[in-house]
Amino acid sequence: YAFRGVAAGKEAARVQKYLKAFDKVQLNEEERDAMLVAMQRIYADTEAMMKEVFDLNPVEGIAYSSAKEGGAESQPPPPCKEQLEISLSELHGFNGADGGRILFSLAGELLDVSSGSELYGPGGGYSLLAGRDVTRCLATMSLESTDLDDLAWEPDNAEEEKTLEQWREKLKVKYPVAGRLSKSPEPAAGAAGLRQRAAPAAPASTKPAAAAGGKTQEAPEAGGDTQKCPISGKEGAGCPMATFGIVKPKAKPKAAPKAGASSGFMAGKSLIAAVEEQQNSSDDWWLSRLCPLHWDASTMKAIVVVAVASWFSGIFVGWNLHKQLMS
Repeated sequence: YAFRGVAAGKEAARVQKYLKAFDKVQLNEEERDAMLVAMQRIYADTEAMMKEVFDLNPVEGIAYSSAKEGGAESQPPPPCKEQLEISLSELHGFNGADGGRILFSLAGELLDVSSGSELYGPGGGYSLLAGRDVTRCLATMSLESTDLDDLAWEPDNAEEEKTLEQWREKLKVKYPVAGRLSKSPEPAAGAAGLRQRAAPAAPASTKPAAAAGGKTQEAPEAGGDTQKCPISGKEGAGCPMATFGIVKPKAKPKAAPKAGASSGFMAGKSLIAAVEEQQNSSDDWWLSRLCPLHWDASTMKAIVVVAVASWFSGIFVGWNLHKQLMS
């Protein structure tokens, strides 16, 4: 394609934008007939121009299928050295943003299409395919965003199977295989920071694992995929305070609610009792503030203030001692 005012490499995107906008136009029969006449004239002019070019240098043409069968088969590029196995959400990050790597998955395989950044990179004609699973889109010849990332899709007929296989052959000859797309369930989103990291997998044995010094640690509760901090009870990576043998205090038993107080404002609980209960929660236990994993903004500010004050006081005391020793 070539359009006036459209940058190089953006022509395909311009065509897609035009076709999507044109699909929304409502035409009557009279308008359709007028368009048909115009299109016939355009195709006739195009054929005349191609014939004129051919007459300038007439050569015997070769059909594409014949050229493909007669020529040497192209060798696919070698697979990437690092073979990835990533989830769909992780794949979304390989979209070429800021000049980064561009991947998409086709029938479970990851293809590195970074060399085609003019097509698949940001602003390219097929940028919507970058960082996505494109199996359904290519097999059904669709560029609709609703057909992306459909991991459960399977070909409905032989034609879709053939089209999918043709795309696989065509793209794998040009782009290297970078790994496979994992279809396992996405991990649940956790808290930010260190608490977001998944805890190490628990051993198959249900017996307590021996810890340093001959002590044992209780196995995690059934159904838990992450460890709990022994201080605050928050889930995430193992809390370093556990190595000091500090365990979370047992919560005080709550009093049974009074009859008739199960609904309404505060559910029959006084405002003072609600505040006291919040202050006595394990998350606000003073020992939890010793754990760096559970420092909040106010704790961090207090530590910075104390550190700066200690530094200045150390300089002041040291300078005075130096003067006394020198006198």
